[in-house]
Amino acid sequence: VWARDGDTLARVNLVLNRGRELSGLTLFIRDSSSVFHERVTAQRARFDKGGWDLYDVQTTVVRASGGADLTRLSQWRWNTDLSPQHFSDLAATPASLSLLELANFAANENVGSRPTYYYRTWFNKRLALPIMSLIMLLLAAPVAQSMQRQRGAGLGFMAGVGMGFLY
Repeated sequence: VWARDGDTLARVNLVLNRGRELSGLTLFIRDSSSVFHERVTAQRARFDKGGWDLYDVQTTVVRASGGADLTRLSQWRWNTDLSPQHFSDLAATPASLSLLELANFAANENVGSRPTYYYRTWFNKRLALPIMSLIMLLLAAPVAQSMQRQRGAGLGFMAGVGMGFLY
Protein backbone atom coordinates (compact mmCIF):
# COMPACT_ATOMS: atom_id res chain seq x y z
CA VAL A 1 0.00 0.00 0.00
CA TRP A 2 1.28 3.46 -0.91
CA ALA A 3 0.09 6.73 0.64
CA ARG A 4 1.21 10.34 0.49
CA ASP A 5 1.15 12.99 3.19
CA GLY A 6 2.53 16.28 1.91
CA ASP A 7 6.17 15.72 0.92
CA THR A 8 6.30 12.25 2.49
CA LEU A 9 5.54 9.02 0.64
CA ALA A 10 4.71 5.97 2.74
CA ARG A 11 4.89 2.35 1.67
CA VAL A 12 3.36 -0.36 3.88
CA ASN A 13 3.76 -4.09 3.35
CA LEU A 14 0.89 -5.19 5.59
CA VAL A 15 -2.06 -3.37 7.19
CA LEU A 16 -3.39 -5.01 10.37
CA ASN A 17 -6.09 -4.42 12.99
CA ARG A 18 -8.30 -2.24 10.76
CA GLY A 19 -5.37 0.05 9.94
CA ARG A 20 -4.23 0.65 13.53
CA GLU A 21 -1.06 -1.42 13.06
CA LEU A 22 1.32 -1.43 10.11
CA SER A 23 4.08 -3.87 9.24
CA GLY A 24 7.04 -3.11 6.99
CA LEU A 25 6.66 0.68 6.87
CA THR A 26 9.01 2.78 4.72
CA LEU A 27 8.84 6.58 4.59
CA PHE A 28 10.44 8.52 1.75
CA ILE A 29 10.78 12.10 2.95
CA ARG A 30 11.34 14.90 0.43
CA ASP A 31 12.12 18.54 0.99
CA SER A 32 9.90 21.43 -0.16
CA SER A 33 11.38 21.24 -3.68
CA SER A 34 10.49 17.49 -3.85
CA VAL A 35 14.10 16.32 -3.58
CA PHE A 36 14.48 13.08 -1.65
CA HIS A 37 16.60 13.53 1.47
CA GLU A 38 15.62 10.90 4.05
CA ARG A 39 14.36 7.33 4.22
CA VAL A 40 12.86 5.90 7.40
CA THR A 41 12.13 2.17 7.68
CA ALA A 42 10.33 0.49 10.56
CA GLN A 43 9.50 -3.14 11.22
CA ARG A 44 6.13 -2.14 12.65
CA ALA A 45 4.06 0.90 13.56
CA ARG A 46 1.11 1.47 15.89
CA PHE A 47 -1.34 4.39 15.83
CA ASP A 48 -1.55 6.19 19.17
CA LYS A 49 -2.82 9.64 20.17
CA GLY A 50 -3.05 11.16 16.70
CA GLY A 51 0.27 9.88 15.38
CA TRP A 52 2.26 6.75 14.64
CA ASP A 53 4.80 5.13 16.94
CA LEU A 54 7.39 3.33 14.82
CA TYR A 55 9.46 0.46 16.23
CA ASP A 56 12.82 -1.02 15.16
CA VAL A 57 13.58 2.06 13.07
CA GLN A 58 16.42 2.76 10.69
CA THR A 59 16.86 6.26 9.22
CA THR A 60 19.04 7.10 6.26
CA VAL A 61 19.71 10.82 5.73
CA VAL A 62 21.27 11.78 2.39
CA ARG A 63 23.87 14.54 2.73
CA ALA A 64 24.19 17.27 0.12
CA SER A 65 27.80 16.15 -0.47
CA GLY A 66 26.54 12.77 -1.66
CA GLY A 67 27.10 10.59 1.42
CA ALA A 68 24.51 9.20 3.79
CA ASP A 69 24.14 8.92 7.55
CA LEU A 70 22.56 5.77 8.95
CA THR A 71 20.92 5.76 12.38
CA ARG A 72 19.14 2.94 14.23
CA LEU A 73 16.47 3.70 16.82
CA SER A 74 14.24 1.46 18.89
CA GLN A 75 11.32 3.91 18.56
CA TRP A 76 10.46 7.02 16.51
CA ARG A 77 7.31 9.19 16.34
CA TRP A 78 5.74 10.01 12.98
CA ASN A 79 3.25 12.89 13.18
CA THR A 80 1.04 12.79 10.12
CA ASP A 81 -2.53 13.39 8.99
CA LEU A 82 -2.75 9.78 7.74
CA SER A 83 -5.11 7.89 10.03
CA PRO A 84 -5.78 4.16 10.42
CA GLN A 85 -8.88 4.67 8.27
CA HIS A 86 -6.70 5.87 5.36
CA PHE A 87 -4.55 2.73 5.47
CA SER A 88 -7.54 0.47 5.98
CA ASP A 89 -9.30 1.95 2.93
CA LEU A 90 -6.16 1.71 0.80
CA ALA A 91 -5.66 -1.95 1.69
CA ALA A 92 -9.32 -2.87 1.10
CA THR A 93 -10.38 -4.68 -2.03
CA PRO A 94 -12.65 -2.66 -4.35
CA ALA A 95 -15.44 -5.17 -3.75
CA SER A 96 -15.59 -4.11 -0.10
CA LEU A 97 -15.66 -0.34 -0.78
CA SER A 98 -18.89 1.63 -0.90
CA LEU A 99 -20.06 3.31 -4.10
CA LEU A 100 -19.08 6.71 -2.68
CA GLU A 101 -15.58 5.48 -1.75
CA LEU A 102 -15.14 3.97 -5.23
CA ALA A 103 -16.16 7.29 -6.80
CA ASN A 104 -13.62 9.11 -4.63
CA PHE A 105 -10.83 6.67 -5.53
CA ALA A 106 -11.74 6.85 -9.25
CA ALA A 107 -11.79 10.65 -9.30
CA ASN A 108 -8.50 11.30 -7.47
CA GLU A 109 -5.13 10.08 -8.71
CA ASN A 110 -3.53 10.73 -5.31
CA VAL A 111 -5.91 8.36 -3.52
CA GLY A 112 -5.87 4.59 -3.68
CA SER A 113 -3.23 1.96 -4.19
CA ARG A 114 -4.16 1.22 -7.81
CA PRO A 115 -4.65 3.31 -10.96
CA THR A 116 -7.88 5.30 -11.26
CA TYR A 117 -9.15 3.19 -14.18
CA TYR A 118 -9.19 0.16 -11.87
CA TYR A 119 -11.55 1.91 -9.42
CA ARG A 120 -13.58 3.37 -12.31
CA THR A 121 -14.17 -0.15 -13.64
CA TRP A 122 -15.40 -1.35 -10.23
CA PHE A 123 -17.57 1.78 -9.88
CA ASN A 124 -19.20 1.12 -13.27
CA LYS A 125 -19.69 -2.56 -12.45
CA ARG A 126 -21.38 -1.64 -9.17
CA LEU A 127 -23.73 0.74 -11.04
CA ALA A 128 -24.43 -1.74 -13.84
CA LEU A 129 -25.62 -4.63 -11.65
CA PRO A 130 -29.00 -3.16 -10.65
CA ILE A 131 -29.53 -1.78 -14.15
CA MET A 132 -28.87 -5.23 -15.66
CA SER A 133 -31.54 -6.75 -13.43
CA LEU A 134 -34.05 -4.15 -14.54
CA ILE A 135 -33.25 -4.73 -18.22
CA MET A 136 -33.67 -8.50 -17.82
CA LEU A 137 -37.05 -7.91 -16.17
CA LEU A 138 -38.11 -5.63 -19.02
CA LEU A 139 -37.03 -8.28 -21.54
CA ALA A 140 -38.91 -11.04 -19.74
CA ALA A 141 -42.22 -9.15 -19.35
CA PRO A 142 -43.20 -9.09 -23.07
CA VAL A 143 -42.21 -12.74 -23.49
CA ALA A 144 -44.36 -13.74 -20.50
CA GLN A 145 -47.29 -11.73 -21.87
CA SER A 146 -47.02 -13.39 -25.29
CA MET A 147 -46.90 -16.83 -23.68
CA GLN A 148 -50.25 -16.17 -21.97
CA ARG A 149 -51.95 -14.98 -25.16
CA GLN A 150 -50.65 -17.73 -27.40
CA ARG A 151 -50.45 -21.42 -26.84
CA GLY A 152 -46.89 -21.54 -28.23
CA ALA A 153 -45.24 -21.73 -24.82
CA GLY A 154 -42.18 -23.53 -26.19
CA LEU A 155 -41.57 -20.85 -28.81
CA GLY A 156 -41.97 -18.08 -26.22
CA PHE A 157 -39.61 -19.86 -23.86
CA MET A 158 -36.99 -20.21 -26.61
CA ALA A 159 -37.37 -16.53 -27.51
CA GLY A 160 -36.85 -15.53 -23.87
CA VAL A 161 -33.75 -17.71 -23.53
CA GLY A 162 -32.40 -16.33 -26.80
CA MET A 163 -32.90 -12.73 -25.67
CA GLY A 164 -31.16 -13.53 -22.40
CA PHE A 165 -28.14 -14.90 -24.22
CA LEU A 166 -28.07 -11.93 -26.59
CA TYR A 167 -28.10 -9.59 -23.64
